[in-house]
Amino acid sequence: MAGRAFHLGWGTLVSRLLGLARDMLLAAFLGTGAVADSFLLAFRLANMVRRLLAEGSLSQAFVPAYTGLRRTEGRTRADCFARSCLLLLPLLCAGLAGIGILCAKPLALLLGPGLLQKGELEQTAFFLAACMPYLPLAAGAAVSSGILLARGSFLAPALNPALLNIFLIGGAGGALWFGPGSGALLLCAALVLGGAVQWLAQLPALRRLGFAAVGPCSLHDPAALAAVKKTPVAAFSAANQQIFMLGCLFWASFLGEGSIAMIYFAERLLDFPLGIIGSSLGLAALTGLAEETGNRQAFRTCLGLSLRLGCFLAAPASLGLFFLAAPLVSFFFGYGAFSEVSLEETTAILAAMAPALPALVLARPLVSALHALGKSREAFALTLKSLLLLLTAGAAAKALAPGSTGALLGAFSLGCWAFFGHLWRTLDRLDLLERPGWLFFRPMLAGNLVLAALLLGLDYLGAACSGAGNALMALAAPPAGAALYLAVTRACGSNEAAVVLALLRGRRAGIL
Repeated sequence: MAGRAFHLGWGTLVSRLLGLARDMLLAAFLGTGAVADSFLLAFRLANMVRRLLAEGSLSQAFVPAYTGLRRTEGRTRADCFARSCLLLLPLLCAGLAGIGILCAKPLALLLGPGLLQKGELEQTAFFLAACMPYLPLAAGAAVSSGILLARGSFLAPALNPALLNIFLIGGAGGALWFGPGSGALLLCAALVLGGAVQWLAQLPALRRLGFAAVGPCSLHDPAALAAVKKTPVAAFSAANQQIFMLGCLFWASFLGEGSIAMIYFAERLLDFPLGIIGSSLGLAALTGLAEETGNRQAFRTCLGLSLRLGCFLAAPASLGLFFLAAPLVSFFFGYGAFSEVSLEETTAILAAMAPALPALVLARPLVSALHALGKSREAFALTLKSLLLLLTAGAAAKALAPGSTGALLGAFSLGCWAFFGHLWRTLDRLDLLERPGWLFFRPMLAGNLVLAALLLGLDYLGAACSGAGNALMALAAPPAGAALYLAVTRACGSNEAAVVLALLRGRRAGIL
């Protein structure tokens, strides 16, 4: 399972690096003005659809069904099911895209009611409509990735989002020659074109595995209809981060101009470790758990390993984001139209979001476990419960600290930890959780204490650093901190450090 996560992590790393390059260009030419708020809210919705199809919901519904059919009824039946999904889901998403285009204005009002009083609603609705054709293309690419994942091919699905980012980088580069409004429209076109390429690029990998895209299929295939029916429920729980962030943006739309854009750029830095650690572990755990549903002890072992690795990696990443928020934001986004005020506020937002990272990472394998057990409705209910808590906390933050984006993102962190707590309690009642002992926590605690001391020192030095010094810290501190953390935890006898080091050396650890 860790080997699968490692391959997915490398592929996701490439995609995230390209995504950061894309967002650096977006920050440089859009800044944090009204056009940035409108475009990035529309782009967030389209990107959310891609991510919850490609990285979560569809995989949660598709992979266990495909694996089960292949095991019980053979490869021919499983491939027929996959082709039926390739037909059904893009058709469904095309219908949703048409509704989205027709109802773009009410949708914009639902996502950001505060945009109406700021006069940004019409512009947001226009960008939402322009992004909608991407939905069916994302669905086709996601089903293709799901087939590859179910057949044990992990690198191609992880690299596939990089293709979209390449087109968006090209669109953002071209947008620099236009004004913000025309440039944002060019980015919408790049999004749609990149979605088409994402889907087509999967076909050669599928052919190499012996899967024929053309063959027996049916719109009435009962297994495909069941999987598509599960997708919205799975989407809501698997995309918990995006759902919770939309809850924050609901309240952020009432704040000053640029609040939505600043939250977007801060979240992009949170997404970097979350994508590499959380998404990779979640998808790898899903395939492993789907194979072990009939073996309770193997299921507990697979889930326990994914949780220990997630905790081991997410805790130091969260510390790094908190202490290095200022140099990271300055290095990646401090150019062009991005003002000094925007840099300060985005830094505060990132620091407020950093504590949510471990909760988001650990929630991924827990959600995967519920879906592998066929308990998608329970995951849906827990997500809804946590979202309502977040919205309540966001309303309290808006009332007690009006105009504070940091307080609003504190509510986001609260919602993420509440979701993790609900998931943990649910699976604990099913007796599916292994409780890590002191031998796990002692090395991790020692490593994080040493790392925190290093980061505190760097933070103190960073206050007096120039722009070049901040850039050096943003580039050098993360790998240096990671190396120190691994060295300390390994010296203290951490098995998880041994796993990570063995994988980095290209070997399989004996405990896997």
